[in-house]
Amino acid sequence: ITLDLAGHKVNCSEDLNTYVTIYDGASFLLKDSVGGGTYSSGKYANAIIQVQGGTFTMESGLIKENTSLGEDVTAIKMTTGKVILNGGVIQTTYPFQ
Repeated sequence: ITLDLAGHKVNCSEDLNTYVTIYDGASFLLKDSVGGGTYSSGKYANAIIQVQGGTFTMESGLIKENTSLGEDVTAIKMTTGKVILNGGVIQTTYPFQ
């Protein structure tokens, strides 16, 4: 699956623990073809992206925690699998775990 932010802001729901979980054999590509696009967390996030056997690739865009909610968030949490960071920016208390 590819998510092209295309300059838009995606703000995740506050009541989810993890927003995207990538399981074994699956892949998720995050990019921003226009610029200025962000993917941000809600209040109760344990991780914004969780990799459990799949592959997460970030080409561009911004992953950030919603600091106005007062929570420390992990951007990418991986138990198994692969994370490929080709570009983009991560602005969270804990970028990778």
